[in-house]
Amino acid sequence: MGTWSLAGNALGNPPQGVLGTTDSNALVLETSGTERLRIDAAGNVGVNNSSPQGTFDVNGNRIILGLQANGGGQLHIGNNANDNRIWLEAWSADGSTNATEMLLTGKFGANVPALTLNADTLNVQSTQMWFSLANNGGGRLRIANNPNDNKLYLEAYSADAGSSASEFLLTGFASEPVPQLTLNATNTTVTGTLTAGAISSPTITALENSIIQVYNQLNAALQQAVNQLQAEINSVAAERAQS
Repeated sequence: MGTWSLAGNALGNPPQGVLGTTDSNALVLETSGTERLRIDAAGNVGVNNSSPQGTFDVNGNRIILGLQANGGGQLHIGNNANDNRIWLEAWSADGSTNATEMLLTGKFGANVPALTLNADTLNVQSTQMWFSLANNGGGRLRIANNPNDNKLYLEAYSADAGSSASEFLLTGFASEPVPQLTLNATNTTVTGTLTAGAISSPTITALENSIIQVYNQLNAALQQAVNQLQAEINSVAAERAQS
């Protein structure tokens, strides 16, 4: 095909025709005299980007990926001006409100083997958070609060979230004891039965020894006071007997 008509082109059957370049120059599309799209000699596509650094390189103030034709929502990638941030936003199909849910999954909603977030600080804001081990026969961990109570609830749920988990464990590697478990609180409240297992711990041993030592000291002091009182009673009784 020697020419390319702006009114449209019949490419024949089998189709023959190429829109592009035959040398190392990029293919550039413009509107209003301004470059909008570029395909360079390496096949990299730049949108509003005259020097694409990857296979598809977009430079804009907002990128929208829509799944409305399939009944889905819109994925917006944007930012606020000059904030040096990236916002990943889930919009409804008509763009008037939020999407019902944003999911990060494997193929067709299955689990991926691993999901990694690399960040110096991870900031999660929510009214409640759920961590589930139900697929492995475990329970669910819920972090929540009551509105405006300035409290944090760490709750152990059953796999179906219909009741409490059978047990809540804080352990070390492979359920082994950790060398030390520290709770820093002005007041510690335990509701229910507190059961001590067969634990061999230098800290508990030292505490037991301290309690025994205090008991022995109190017992000795009490016995000394009783003996002194008895001696005084005997002395008074002897004086009266002589008189």
